[in-house]
Amino acid sequence: MANDPGPLRIFLERLAEESLPDWTELAPLVTARTCQRGELIFDQGAPDLSLRFLTRGVVRLAYQHEDGRRHTKSIIVEGDLVASASALAGGETTFSAVALTSVGLLSIPYPAVERLMARHIAWERVARKLFAELARLKEQREFEFLTLKPEERWRGLLTHRPDLIGRVSQAELAALIGITPVALSRIKARSR
Repeated sequence: MANDPGPLRIFLERLAEESLPDWTELAPLVTARTCQRGELIFDQGAPDLSLRFLTRGVVRLAYQHEDGRRHTKSIIVEGDLVASASALAGGETTFSAVALTSVGLLSIPYPAVERLMARHIAWERVARKLFAELARLKEQREFEFLTLKPEERWRGLLTHRPDLIGRVSQAELAALIGITPVALSRIKARSR
């Protein structure tokens, strides 16, 4: 995979709504990585100061229990950015990221972005928008799990994330809406 930071720059400048100053400082720090299906991108409980942009593929973000149980936090696709806010704040990641398909990633070190944020309002705007979107997604997820029935969560997934249908397994889709694959089969059968 070529180390072309272009897609990441386009994504960030779209957020900034302008060209990003001092991009040339950050560009040499962008690293590219390819992960195969099932490969761990980062592990829960580890320090991690990277922002990762998916150039292709599908990734599961999940909370892991010591007894092996897993709760899917979200599933992201190309064009999405992933980072652990806890880790960026100096702690450890609170979830793991695993490739569900072959994945291409571009990573940048968050401390370098912070240095640019201290000097340029455009970079601060990018960070503000990224964290606001993270908070919005978290709030939406909490709302869905606390107020909607599984059938409603399934319909919402069909409406708002049709890009996932056919790209990930039924087991992953079921985990995303918080039910078993058998329960999802029943919901699908009833809705036909």
